[in-house]
Amino acid sequence: MSVSYNLLLALLLLAPGFGVYAGLHIGSQSGRIRSPPPAPGSVTTLAIVTIGAVGAHLAAVIALLGEPGLCDATQACFHTSWEPNPYKTLLIVSRGGGARSPEQIASVLMMLAILTGLAMLVAGLAANAVTRFKPIHGLLFGWLADVAAADDDEVIVAYVLSDVEADGTVVGYAGAVDNLAINSDKEVTYILLSDCELFYLRVDARGVRQRTPLGADPLPQLYLERARIKNIAFARLRPPKPGSIAKP
Repeated sequence: MSVSYNLLLALLLLAPGFGVYAGLHIGSQSGRIRSPPPAPGSVTTLAIVTIGAVGAHLAAVIALLGEPGLCDATQACFHTSWEPNPYKTLLIVSRGGGARSPEQIASVLMMLAILTGLAMLVAGLAANAVTRFKPIHGLLFGWLADVAAADDDEVIVAYVLSDVEADGTVVGYAGAVDNLAINSDKEVTYILLSDCELFYLRVDARGVRQRTPLGADPLPQLYLERARIKNIAFARLRPPKPGSIAKP
């Protein structure tokens, strides 16, 4: 076998592992906090791709082993003029015999495509379920675990101090969190706020004073990236149920 074929075969066999990697990342983006995928060249990424590929292929091999028995029991058989087991086709090619027909090559590629899609789907569903599992939020989101644990009917309010400052006065923003992204160090990389109100925070000899400008309308949306965020705090608010009386 040539080196180019070995490389192509390795990429094809690793395809389900890349599907697992993509599924884990996509499935973890369902909440208000967007966590980054592992770095492409990290040990974690290599472990996810490798273990994911091995697990997907193992599941496929077990399913193919049970196919003859299922065929005998149900008589629901699909007869082909070529070897239907794509793994046997790969073994034939690896021994230098080559694939006997285009149908065999197509069966291998079809199996890998289906297996990659299923691996991505299963990994995505698993990641979505795990990110909603509150006991492990501390491990996944660090100091933002309380924000990640908020229920869907709760409003997360962020108080952001920006980098705009003059004569002891700092411009701040308060609004509901629509979207929040963090990096691998659990640092906020950007935040998207809705119904955002502007306020000023002034530090002088009498202490810290907050002032809201009169007549200022809330901003429908405000995007702040990491360089503009100097400090940030969060509060979880649960809107009152219809018909209930809010306590003062």
